[in-house]
Amino acid sequence: MPLLVEIRSFTGVCTKLMVQDLDEKLAEFWPGMSAQQYGVLRILNCRPSTIRELSDHMMLAPSTLVPIIDRLEAEGLVVRGKDPEDRRRTPLLVTEQARSLLAQVPAVDMGGRLYEVLQRMGMEKARQLSLLLQELIEQLSPGQHIADHVLAMSARVSDAARQRPLQP
Repeated sequence: MPLLVEIRSFTGVCTKLMVQDLDEKLAEFWPGMSAQQYGVLRILNCRPSTIRELSDHMMLAPSTLVPIIDRLEAEGLVVRGKDPEDRRRTPLLVTEQARSLLAQVPAVDMGGRLYEVLQRMGMEKARQLSLLLQELIEQLSPGQHIADHVLAMSARVSDAARQRPLQP
């Protein structure tokens, strides 16, 4: 079905372009930092999580996350904590150094390509796009509440960043 191929291709291209844009922005503030490392730090900055919790949230295999966490730990940006209520649980925590670096990198890039494109599209189309993407995610992952996790993370990042919203 051509429409299925188009949607799959468009979402793949959008993802690649947005990651490329983020990588370029990160290079300005934090040379050598990947989008995945940055994503891990942003999540951990909102709340400590185990590798399994990060895996579920980021939809990445734990084996993919282990080298990312190891590198962040080696750079002094993440520490493995202890859960006083469950010794088997090892929450990951960001360090003060990571918090300081994260404070320098805007969580929302008001000068980025995505922001500029959404501005040109207008608030109504941007909202429609968000709602359609939420619906697509919910239909692709019934019962997993992935869209809810994304919305909750978005709200936490927005609160933390204290950035102005898209202008109508």
